[in-house]
Amino acid sequence: MLAWDADGVLLDSEKVAVETARDILLLVAPQVVGTLGDRFATCFSRRIQVEAVGEEAAPILRGMHRLIMRARAAKVRAFSEVLPIVTTTVVPQLVVTSAYEDTVRRGLGEHESAIVDVRGRSCGNKASILRSCGEVADWVYVTDSPRDIATCRECGVGVVVAVTWGYYDSEALTAAEPDRLVSSATDLRRVLVELGTHR
Repeated sequence: MLAWDADGVLLDSEKVAVETARDILLLVAPQVVGTLGDRFATCFSRRIQVEAVGEEAAPILRGMHRLIMRARAAKVRAFSEVLPIVTTTVVPQLVVTSAYEDTVRRGLGEHESAIVDVRGRSCGNKASILRSCGEVADWVYVTDSPRDIATCRECGVGVVVAVTWGYYDSEALTAAEPDRLVSSATDLRRVLVELGTHR
């Protein structure tokens, strides 16, 4: 099985995610907006969410973000250089995402038919989704997130490939110790051929 993270790997959504985070924070905590960076990892981190609304309400803030991203799904486009990789696999594919499934399906458009399933927010968090899939030791998981790398390790995923064109930079990804780190769609295809998911 080849499993994909959606945002930052298949979908070029960071700009919309940052815009959405800023819009939310302008409403609930305008005092923090001026200190935010232009990367999602810094402008809507757990620390920023807690600073904005407190520990108890931080998950609600994150939920608001997911719902607004769902409404703004039409603004999100797939990475055109990655889509040919999705459509030429020789193994089944699954998208495992923190977003709502319909948000991802809209972003993938006609390329969704190459994916066996999209499992997201309605199925729980990524760890619970991976655990519900049974044996994942022979899976390859492609992500752009240090947290996903840790989750994959915890759940026993066989190989984790991190991509640097998403929400996190290569330094953060390298520190999370993926099995492979790639910086282009060409590199990703080469690695996936080596791993046997593509010809």
